[in-house]
Formats: sequence, structure tokens, C-alpha cells
Amino acid sequence: LTAIDKPMIKEFRNSLYNKGYSGSTINKILSALKVILEDAEEKNLIQYVPKIDRAAENPKQKGILNIEEVKELFSMEWPDYRGYVGSLLAASTGLRLGEIQSITLQDLHLDSNYIHVRRSWDKRFQTFTQTTKTGRARNIFIPENIKNKIIKLIEINPYSITPDTFLFFAEKSEQKPAEPEIFTRSLYRALETIGITP
Repeated sequence: LTAIDKPMIKEFRNSLYNKGYSGSTINKILSALKVILEDAEEKNLIQYVPKIDRAAENPKQKGILNIEEVKELFSMEWPDYRGYVGSLLAASTGLRLGEIQSITLQDLHLDSNYIHVRRSWDKRFQTFTQTTKTGRARNIFIPENIKNKIIKLIEINPYSITPDTFLFFAEKSEQKPAEPEIFTRSLYRALETIGITP
């Protein structure tokens, strides 16, 4: 703690910026650091709290893919089929990541082309929440081509197929869904392949 000074904090702040974090996120991290240092000062572990300069808050510009880019993105082969189907499902239905992760085979009603969305996966606690973010279960209708991709995903699932089997399966445990990084990593690689920097 005593080695932490203003230049070290500035270097830490700049390293976060270079890793791509937004100004808002960096400021939240710096605020947490300030609380820790203030507590250390109060307990006489350090003599003073170094000045912490906030990051400039230039929000990242979020781009939107045009129709041709979307077609190109979803017509190519992705590095992970789970990431491909999950991103396609999100793009075509508006489902949130936690809702996609929580889908089990009992939620699929492929004969009638819909998914019953009744809960979400909480990545922090590694468990289901009882409801979705809106607090209501709902049926999401899916096109025939997405239904076929879901069927293929079920076919490549390495675990026993039961009503509680996760559609988006994890690699190391059948008790949990695929990690969020599976979806983001696959999407970023696919975007880079078509020349778009995420």
C-alpha cells in the first residue's frame, strides 16, 4: 500500500484505457481504489491518499451493422458453433445473454417453432434467477432456419440429453451453461474476419 503513489495510479489508469475500458468503467475502478486507500489512511496503514485523476469520459461509439454486414457475418463459419447460434438467436429475437444461457431442452418447443423463456442465468452466483429481467416468462417465436441450427446444436451436445440439458452447453460441466466468453469471443473473431473491429 505504501508504494502506491500518483504516478503508479496514473499508469494503472492508462493501462485500463489501453485495454479498451470505457472512461465510465475506469472511473468506477478508480473510485473503488480510492475507497480502499481512504480506509487504509484511516487505519494509519498509509500517511495520505494520493490524488487520483479521473479518466475522461468519452463514451465509446457503438456502431450498428448494416444489412450486408449482418448477412456476411451469419453466412460464414464461426470458430464455435454455440457462439454462432447464440448470437443468431440474440440478433433475431432480442434475447439477453443470461436468458440464452438458461435455455434447457424442456424450454424448446420446436414443433411449434418457439422457445419458452422463463428465467435467466446469473453469472455472478452461477445459478438461475427465478424470472427474466422483466419478471415475466414469455414465448419467443423462431424462424425455421434458426430451429434447424438449434437441432444441430442439440446433436453435437456431448452430454446426456434430458429435459434439464442446457442448449448452450459448457465444455467442462453439464451442470452449467456455456460461459459468456464463448459468445463474445466467437462474435469478435467473426467480426474481425469480415474486417470489423469490435
